[in-house]
Amino acid sequence: MKILGIVGAAALLAGCNWGDVPLADPGADVSESRSIGDFTSLSVGGPHEVTVTTGQAPSLTISGPEKLVENSEISEEDGELRIRQKDGNWNWRSGKVKVAIGVPAIEKATLGGSGKIAIDLIESDNFEGRVSGSGNLEIAQLNAQRTSLSVTGSGDIKAAGSSDELTVGVTGSGDVDSRDLVARTANLSVTGSGDIRAHVTESVDARVTGSGDIDVTGGATCTRKSSGSGDIHCD
Repeated sequence: MKILGIVGAAALLAGCNWGDVPLADPGADVSESRSIGDFTSLSVGGPHEVTVTTGQAPSLTISGPEKLVENSEISEEDGELRIRQKDGNWNWRSGKVKVAIGVPAIEKATLGGSGKIAIDLIESDNFEGRVSGSGNLEIAQLNAQRTSLSVTGSGDIKAAGSSDELTVGVTGSGDVDSRDLVARTANLSVTGSGDIRAHVTESVDARVTGSGDIDVTGGATCTRKSSGSGDIHCD
């Protein structure tokens, strides 16, 4: 078994281009439908571009250069749909892999790496969105009682809609733009050089450590705490 493992690894190395060199031949574009069950949590790793349409029966279509599609692993566990790269060192400048998902509803979206998740509509008591790395999470319409958004790294989150309670955390140089997400109360925190923009109508607890900025509109009462060169502006 060990010999087979070594041979298999060597075959993978021979078939892939590592580092900064794109694949010489990623293959022709293909499109495949995959069978998936119902889920409420989505986790994406790698540079996949994922679009989610809610209010639909579970469905998934993946498209892109053949070798990159083959290198994408889709699995389900405990109500979570996971999209990953089988081989974490492929150079994806060879092409893009797009994933279109239909699902009745979603309550959590997690993105790791340089990919993108775009969700059309979220209707939930609680929603959690997290980005780790340089990826982007976009939510066209979010209606929730409690919303938690966080960025670790240089990624971005943009959301519109409404939420009674909003919690936003940025660690690093990332940004969260929730100016079009009307919140009643909010807890906002930046550590590093990132930025948060929010619209809050009643009360805000805002904290900055480092050179980041928090900009709040909506007329809420604002409690500020800042350490470093960052700025907190409430209007």
